[in-house]
Amino acid sequence: VQINAPIPLQQKDVLDQLTPTEFDVLALIDELGEVSVPEIRVKIEKTREHTARLLKKLFDKGFIDRNTNSMPYRYNLRKEIVELVKNHKTRSEINL
Repeated sequence: VQINAPIPLQQKDVLDQLTPTEFDVLALIDELGEVSVPEIRVKIEKTREHTARLLKKLFDKGFIDRNTNSMPYRYNLRKEIVELVKNHKTRSEINL
C-alpha cells in the first residue's frame, strides 16, 4: 500500500519554495512545539495579521497542522515536514 504525502518528500526543493520568513516560522515551530499566532508573532516581530496570514499560508500548503480545540488556534509541524526542516537547518548552518 502506497501512501501519498501531501507534499512529495522525494522533492529536494520542497522547502525552497518558502520565503526566509516562512522557513524561520517552520524552524520556530520545530523548536517550540505547538504554538499560537501570538507566540510566533512575538518571535518574528510582525503584526498579528501578517503572522496569521503566514500561518494560514503554511497550513494551506500542507507544512503545518492546526489544532482548533483551543483559542487561539495552535499550530505544529506536519510529521512529514519535521525531518525536512531539521535537514535544511543543518545544511544552512554548514553553509554559514
